[in-house]
Amino acid sequence: IIIDLPKIPDAEYQALVDFYNATNGDNWTNKWPVETNTINQGIWHGIAIQDGHITEINLRNNRIRGAIPASFGNLKFLKKLDLYNSHDLSTTDLNNLSDLESLEDLNMSYCKLSGNIPDSWAKLTKLKTLILDNNTLEGPIFEGIGELKLLETINIFNNQFTTIPQTIGNLDNLKTFSIYNNKISGSLPKAFEDLTALKTLSIYNNELTDIDALLPSTVSLSISNQKISREELNYTGQDVVIPQLPRIMRYDRQKNDFSYIPEVQLYLRNRNIATLTMNPDGSLTIPKLHLASLKKEDDIYISQRRGAASSSTIRFETIIIDLPKIPDAEYQALVDLYNATNGDNWINKWPVETNTINQGIWHGIAIQDGHITEINLRNNRIRGAIPASFGNLKFLKKLDLY
Repeated sequence: IIIDLPKIPDAEYQALVDFYNATNGDNWTNKWPVETNTINQGIWHGIAIQDGHITEINLRNNRIRGAIPASFGNLKFLKKLDLYNSHDLSTTDLNNLSDLESLEDLNMSYCKLSGNIPDSWAKLTKLKTLILDNNTLEGPIFEGIGELKLLETINIFNNQFTTIPQTIGNLDNLKTFSIYNNKISGSLPKAFEDLTALKTLSIYNNELTDIDALLPSTVSLSISNQKISREELNYTGQDVVIPQLPRIMRYDRQKNDFSYIPEVQLYLRNRNIATLTMNPDGSLTIPKLHLASLKKEDDIYISQRRGAASSSTIRFETIIIDLPKIPDAEYQALVDLYNATNGDNWINKWPVETNTINQGIWHGIAIQDGHITEINLRNNRIRGAIPASFGNLKFLKKLDLY
C-alpha cells in the first residue's frame, strides 16, 4: 500500500505535537512519530485524513494523561474526536475544544473530566453526537446547548449535572438523551415536549420531584429511582402525615397523567417494616405503631414499589422526636435494671442520669402513647439480676434479652 497524500498544514501538525507532548505521549499505548510532519504517510495511529486535512482522531484506550492544549482548536476540519477511556484528562480546559468548528462526533467518556461544560461549546454547531458519560462533570447543563441543533445523541450519564435548561427544546433532531445517574432536581422541563424526533429519554436515578413534560407514548421514558429528600420527619407519638407525595411518584405513564395511586414500602434501619398506600388527597400516613422504636440517628425512608417512578425514595435529613415524658416509675425501672446488670459495661449503654427516654436516644427502647412498650437488648452483654421494680413497666409488650 502506497499512501501519497498532500502534506498536512503545519498548524494542524503542530496541534497534534502539542497534544502529544501535553498528554505524556511517550507513555501512550500507541505512540506518534512527532519528530517530523509525516502524518500524510498514514503512519500516525488513529488519524484520518481527507482533502489534506485531519478529519478524525481515534485514540480509544490509549493511556492518555494530561490536558488538551489551546492549539488543539487549530484542527478546523476535525469531524470526529474519540478519546474514550483515555483515563485522565482531568486538567483540561474544555474551552480549548470550542474552536473545533467542523466537529460532528465527540466521545470523551471515562476521561475524568470535571467542572462545568463551558458556554463556549455553543459554537460547536455541527455536533451530532455528544458522549461525555462516566466523568465528574457538574452543575447546570450549559444554556448554549440549544444552539447545537444538529444533535441527535446526548449521552452524559454517570456525572453530577443538576439542571436541564429550557433551551433543550431547540434540539429538533435529538433522538436519544441519556442523563441517568446524575443529580437533576426539580421538574422535567416542559421543553421536552418540543422534541418531535425524541425516541429515548433515560433520566432515572436522579433527584426529580415533578414532571412538566407530558411526552407521547412513542418516547421510551425511564424515570425510576429518583432520590428525593425532605428536610425533617417530626414524630410526636402520633401518626405522621407527609402532606404531599412528589408528583413524579403519582405519574401514570400509560394515561400520561398524575392519577396513579402508589404503594410505598417503609424502611427503618434498612429493614422493610410496612407497606403503605397514598391517601386520596396525595398525602401519606405513617402509623405511629411503626415508629415506636424510632431514634434520632435512624435512617428512615420510603420507597415506591411500582409505577413509572418505581424504586424512587424519600429520605428525611433530620428526625425530630418530641414525645410525652415517660412516667418516673417506668424511668426508674430502667435505671434500676441498668445499675443491677452492670450497665456501664453494656455494649450499648443508656444515659440513665436523666429521664430522656422520650427523646429517642435510649438503645432498644420503643414507646407508644407515652409508655415503654418494647425493650430489645439482644447481645448487649447484660450481667446481673433483673430488679423487682422492673414490674412497674405495666405497658411493656415485648422483652428481648437474647
